[in-house]
Amino acid sequence: MKKQRRECKPLWREFCERSEHWVAYSTFHGWFRSGRRVAWSQALHVVRILGLDENVWRARWAAAESNDGRGARISAQETSPPATERVGSPLPPVSDVLLAAADELAADVESQWRTEARAQQLFDPAIPVPWGLSALPVTSPVERAVEIAQQPIDVPPLLPGTTPVTLDGVRGGELEDLPLVYGALPSGRVVILGRSGSGKSGAAIGTLLRALERRRGLRDEDRAQTPVPVLLDCRDWEADREELYEWLARRLAADYPRLRARRRKQGTLAAQLARSGRVSLFLEGFDELAPDLRATALEAIDRQAALRLVLLSRTDEFEKAVGGTRHLSRALALELLPVRPREAAEYLRRCHVAQARSDWQRLTGHIEASPDSPVSRALSSPLALMLLRRQSEDHSVVERLLRPESFGSRDEVEDFLLDGYLPAVWKGTPEKPLRTTSEEARTCLGYLAARMTEDASGVLSWQLLHRWQPWLPRVLATGLLGMTATALVATVVFGPLGQYTVRGSTGSLFGLWYGGFLGALFGLVAAAASELPRLPVGRLRAAEGARLSSFNVRVCLLLTLAMGIAVGNQTHYLYGAVAGPVVGAVAGAAAARTWPAPRGLPRRCRLLRLRLDPVTGAAAGLAAGAAYGVTNGAVNGAFAGLTSALAFGLMAGVTRPSAQGDFSDPHTLWRRDRQRSLTVGIAAGTVLGIALGVRNGIAHGALAGVVAGVGIGLLVAAACAVGVSDAWRARLTFLQLRLRGVAPPGGPRILWEAGRCNVLRGQGPALAFQHLRLQERLASDAVPSRGVIPPSRPSGAPSRAERP
Repeated sequence: MKKQRRECKPLWREFCERSEHWVAYSTFHGWFRSGRRVAWSQALHVVRILGLDENVWRARWAAAESNDGRGARISAQETSPPATERVGSPLPPVSDVLLAAADELAADVESQWRTEARAQQLFDPAIPVPWGLSALPVTSPVERAVEIAQQPIDVPPLLPGTTPVTLDGVRGGELEDLPLVYGALPSGRVVILGRSGSGKSGAAIGTLLRALERRRGLRDEDRAQTPVPVLLDCRDWEADREELYEWLARRLAADYPRLRARRRKQGTLAAQLARSGRVSLFLEGFDELAPDLRATALEAIDRQAALRLVLLSRTDEFEKAVGGTRHLSRALALELLPVRPREAAEYLRRCHVAQARSDWQRLTGHIEASPDSPVSRALSSPLALMLLRRQSEDHSVVERLLRPESFGSRDEVEDFLLDGYLPAVWKGTPEKPLRTTSEEARTCLGYLAARMTEDASGVLSWQLLHRWQPWLPRVLATGLLGMTATALVATVVFGPLGQYTVRGSTGSLFGLWYGGFLGALFGLVAAAASELPRLPVGRLRAAEGARLSSFNVRVCLLLTLAMGIAVGNQTHYLYGAVAGPVVGAVAGAAAARTWPAPRGLPRRCRLLRLRLDPVTGAAAGLAAGAAYGVTNGAVNGAFAGLTSALAFGLMAGVTRPSAQGDFSDPHTLWRRDRQRSLTVGIAAGTVLGIALGVRNGIAHGALAGVVAGVGIGLLVAAACAVGVSDAWRARLTFLQLRLRGVAPPGGPRILWEAGRCNVLRGQGPALAFQHLRLQERLASDAVPSRGVIPPSRPSGAPSRAERP
């Protein structure tokens, strides 16, 4: 062993010089001995940097394993020379924490897309979509993607256990062959093209799930060298302002909260996974970018992407983005082809019962016998097949399709199927019945589709839904509600039962106007703060992906007002004017930070540590304690400082973004927002209610203390819950839509019902229509008389992204 360490010493120095990356000698030596359970791939990374003979060092590494006698033995397959020429360098060694984060990400991604695949019935049964090489001049010659000798040094390595695909292997195939192309293409870049509704998303989901299933079955050392495939929509990527890896880190942290945890001096787990090549990217939504941004995005991907990439796009949009000069070099361009008539008919037969109805049998027979008819041509699209499958129980649909004079083109067939899709799927179950009718859903979803079509992002975020309606009615409504509720409660608290006193003033009449004034002020400030322009939920700063925003303005304003009123009322308004802004500024900065869960603490202590911000608590405790101590004595100052520290520390801590939890879909974010607002309200109301109730009870008796404590606690809880809630603002926005005759009763519930009925789907933290053609069709039916802004184009015209 000592001899081996002496031999490694010169190589260690040479490695540090050539790689310009210093590592500890013990770590370097550990790569060439057993007992550390380090894979040969990590040692191979060092060998290639030093330019040494791989076979010689493979044998020496195996011999060291055998002589040491500890750890796992290298297999005969590993000690033998490689059968094929290697492509790319192995992924660099990373910490166990990052490898565990990659495995957790893989589990979250697989759970997310398996749920989506079941909802869309992608594999029960699967639509047989063929593919082939694209004949369009949109990428480099196919040899540059396939031949190993033409790959640069930074090309991503092949997935473990795969051999490079050949030219014959990429000329064509079925969807089941795409995972092999994804994992074994030497260049690592695949572009999947197709017309709208050709099955691009389904192909991507199927390829991703098969890749994840294969990764899950690998050994630890091979799984460490296998990136986690993630499917992301790039419609929010501003390629002219944000680098690809910065956007990738931002989206990973936004969609998967576990990756928001920040490691000291190394950035978030999301940023580390992106930089270390531990993720591969399935990119959709490219064709929804603005035309000038598509070209910029293509150049950025070509220049920056050193990971495995699968880019999905409609054919025409991608061809325009290339423009004959810009292209994704070394990419393999594949095109999804129409479903063959015989296979389309066979798919429809498998979707039906064994003894199908006569009209269904005639339809499948018509597809095989008349492949050039409008109906047969339309049903060569996976979208049309899915739409027909959802409406198969309706005899009138099939009878209409069997009448040849009903349709003059395939587009008319698709429009007919799209019109019948919503009534066909808008059905509940006995356990979960729907509370809205299909007509109400069509009106509301038509409005949302029209606004999404006109909006720059093309998706729907319930947190940002308020931008589509005037803000002043919501602010006034919140202020009026706060004034009314506070005035009614204050008449009791300041009346004979509560006897609460503010600077010597008490009585029901005083409580009526004083409580109404404070309620209106707090309600107006809270509502106005929630309307301020801010980054979408989950959007991180591009630099490191470290924060959701650099400062939480809403928390700052709310706690400034709360601390100013609490201190000013009982001491002096000058003290309140100083303490409020100081505590608000500290809380606004603290509420924007994402902290990892503390380790080594019991579960309850860890939960309290996550929910209590010590910096804000200390600032509030010192400010309130000092002010009360100067005016009311040391004992009152200490009591006020402790209660203020606990209350304001909890309010700031609960509003911080969490690094815990699974994939953040829109409905989950809605539930978490409600839970967060209730937690903030209950925490603040309980602490301040007990503190002020005890103080009032000592001065005026037990009954007065109970009345004051309960009344003040309820007011504080309601005010804080409303002040930090995005769901409250969204409910008021849906109430505005309800008054205009657009939205049905129940507020945002229609969004979750649309998700259950497979009309909307999660797009990270946002929502999008299941199919772009469905969105365009619903938008074209929007009603202007109800305030809906329809798109300025008919169905079938160029989409929003195509317009200059």
